[in-house]
Amino acid sequence: MDTYDKVWYVGVDMADAGIKQGQMIIADWLANPDWDLNDDGILDYVLLKGEPGHPDAEARTFEVLKTIIDSGITVNELALQASYVWSTAEANNTMETWLSGSFAGQIEVVICNNDGMAFGAIQAIQAAGYDIPVYGIDALLQALDMIGDGEMQGTVLYDGVTLAKTSIDMAINVVKGFEITKDIPYTLDSESGTKARLRAAVDRHRGTAPGPAARRGDGPPAGALWL
Repeated sequence: MDTYDKVWYVGVDMADAGIKQGQMIIADWLANPDWDLNDDGILDYVLLKGEPGHPDAEARTFEVLKTIIDSGITVNELALQASYVWSTAEANNTMETWLSGSFAGQIEVVICNNDGMAFGAIQAIQAAGYDIPVYGIDALLQALDMIGDGEMQGTVLYDGVTLAKTSIDMAINVVKGFEITKDIPYTLDSESGTKARLRAAVDRHRGTAPGPAARRGDGPPAGALWL
């Protein structure tokens, strides 16, 4: 981007989704002590990762685990599988394999880089008769419905609508000869000032989705959407 002064990138802080997902897992883990299936104080997880080398996949994976570990919770990775296409079908197949393996009964949390892979994991979990909390990222409408129905534990909003609107507004400003951020409530984030990653200047909060009590233990409602 630094080689051309008429290009801008509209996006979010790549670390943020992983951090929020980690904070959600921490809160639920502490609120539901019976999630610790072997009572060893260690969070045993499997992780469905997006495309290897993709900035979002790498940041989400690193930050969710770092956030959990930095909180003082010890984690143990039972398995990690990357998907070049972030797909529901691949996640379903991977989860089926894990649930037929030697550590199936040890899985305490399923962490997914996006909601699509979370859907595949949930399909496999339900088919195998297990009850394991699953976390995604994107806050797709299907994910919100599944949270409300108690099928999914939580997701993190990746606000594609705002990103799209901001991109259009920036393009209009360029065409009209205005400052790139005219009437846009975000700031440029680049060393040169001509390229941008736009960071939202908004407060983020945790809101619980409607639904039954937590499927395991007496903690918060079954699922949560973090913004």
